[in-house]
Amino acid sequence: MLENPAALQRFPAQELYALICNLGLEDALELVQCTTPAQFCTLVDFAAWRGDGLQITSLLEWLAAALGEDEEAFFSKVQKMDVEVVELLFQRAVQIKQTEGEEEDPSLESMETVDGRWRLEFRVTGASQHVLRRIAEIWMGKNALEFSRFLEAVRWNLPSELEETAFSFRNARLEDLGFPPRGEAASLLSWVDIRQCLLTPEKPSGVDTSLVATSEDFFEEGLKALSVEQRMQLEAEARYLVNAFLVAEGAEAGEVAAIYDLSRQARDYLNLGLHYLSCGQHALLAKAVQQFGLKKIFQVGLSLTLDLKRSLERLRREPHAQWQNLWWTMDALTPLLSALSARRPCLWKEGQKTMFKTLADISFAQAQLEKARRQMKVLAFLHRNEPQKALLPFGVEFGQLRAERFFCAALAHFVFEGKILARPFAASGIAGLEARLCVAGFPKLAKSFAHALPAGQEVQEEAVLEEAQEMAMTCLYALRAEVDAVKAACGSLVAADMVYLPTAV
Repeated sequence: MLENPAALQRFPAQELYALICNLGLEDALELVQCTTPAQFCTLVDFAAWRGDGLQITSLLEWLAAALGEDEEAFFSKVQKMDVEVVELLFQRAVQIKQTEGEEEDPSLESMETVDGRWRLEFRVTGASQHVLRRIAEIWMGKNALEFSRFLEAVRWNLPSELEETAFSFRNARLEDLGFPPRGEAASLLSWVDIRQCLLTPEKPSGVDTSLVATSEDFFEEGLKALSVEQRMQLEAEARYLVNAFLVAEGAEAGEVAAIYDLSRQARDYLNLGLHYLSCGQHALLAKAVQQFGLKKIFQVGLSLTLDLKRSLERLRREPHAQWQNLWWTMDALTPLLSALSARRPCLWKEGQKTMFKTLADISFAQAQLEKARRQMKVLAFLHRNEPQKALLPFGVEFGQLRAERFFCAALAHFVFEGKILARPFAASGIAGLEARLCVAGFPKLAKSFAHALPAGQEVQEEAVLEEAQEMAMTCLYALRAEVDAVKAACGSLVAADMVYLPTAV
């Protein structure tokens, strides 16, 4: 682009800003200096505002970057900026005093205007002071009277009014670039009934479980299925959608990390929405894009995740789903339930948090929610729907005990005594427990434990029995691993060193 300035000057300012931030401002000085005044004004709109406040330090950094050998080009950039922004810059970075009648501050470096009327005392140093001096010198060289009147206006104008006016001008320019007002952008996050978003009447209203194995990038496939003209139009629509998402989430237009993060999220929602609307069939991708448009596709993807969050909230309201705001589930499910309860529901899979991208992810989360419900039924039998009373013998808060360790204690009693008792395991029985763990077959033991749960209870559902067996297998292997680790570290079994199994003297 540096070898072809005309191409650079046609480059979209928003993408140019991201490129410069990616390179680092110090390594992109030539790019900044070669921008047009209009491009530079947009760069400042992105870089120098946080909320409704102008960040003078950031503004000075970009002005210093724009100050090259071509002072005419630099000053044209300054002139293109809103005069309110320049006035705020001088109000905050310079003390403007009359040379007659106002005492000089000896602690600040200063300069006088050519007409001798004003003295500029700089509150900043280094490159920031240099760029302010150059603005003053160039301006005085071009029109000393105009600069003098500018300084007088700076002294008398109210900062709050200047900032409010500058902010409204900046927002209007961002709106022209495709950043909608907050109210309009918020409509993007509206929930839609996915059952009403159908390509064909025979399309199932729920998640198509035959597609759970696919992980294709349907958004990319959707682009490939379109003509060049349609693709260009779709890319423009995608940029607007990402900008609207940025505004709706309250992120700054110039916050590069947020732009990248929310762009990825928007792409994932689009991919998920396309995956649903096309039933996973490539032949329907182009039709889905053309019929619904990206906004609706985005909302469908978002709504699929919000439906999961609603399912989680219904689960939370079930009796004894939680105690002290903690779930009655095994430890492995806790991160997923936490991820689903986030403001923007996420998926926890294979030890990391990710966005939902395909119907396979949705189906996995649905299955995990059902798994959590089954675990709650098993644990509800152990605490007999009286969690406060059941937890009392353990002598610790539920957050320290955890549902899994509570379950482990009941299982340990069953292994050692053949009875299900939800209370701490006696330290004197540790050696005997180890002996049983060494000779017992875990699958058979887990099955016996599940069937020891009382007949006629809701827990006797086949799926719940299988869940109880799986929970028992998890704890049996964890118990055996802890016993082996304690023996290896201490040479013998010491109850005080047992962490996973709650014990009592």
